[in-house]
Amino acid sequence: MTFLSQWLGKDAPQGRSGEFVLIYEPSGEPRVTVGHLAYDGHEWTFSYDEDYKRHRPELRPIEGFSELNKVYRSSVLFPFFRVRIPDVRRPDVEGLLKEKRVRNPGQAELLRIFGKHAAASPSFKLEAATP
Repeated sequence: MTFLSQWLGKDAPQGRSGEFVLIYEPSGEPRVTVGHLAYDGHEWTFSYDEDYKRHRPELRPIEGFSELNKVYRSSVLFPFFRVRIPDVRRPDVEGLLKEKRVRNPGQAELLRIFGKHAAASPSFKLEAATP
């Protein structure tokens, strides 16, 4: 398996399940729960939280998730979240995985470790809902 196939999600080791909460927290403004990302071992799902729907006039849907009442499903990790996973071949990433004794991590595990912040969307924070 190549890094590119892992990055794209094709033939990537999926690993164990995971649940995450996406938070919108711009500097100096109240925190809003945007939605919930989950992986059951086979499928990723994303749905908006009621808190975000209440703030709809002020906030627009995130890219790739235009329908507020839809449960999005995919066999591969959605691009909005995939960009939070760094290249696992980077020396600093390899070092941290080794330090944490993580071998052959799946995407849910990589999100738990590295996915809290993304340079592309600094006001959004991803929190692991499951340890």
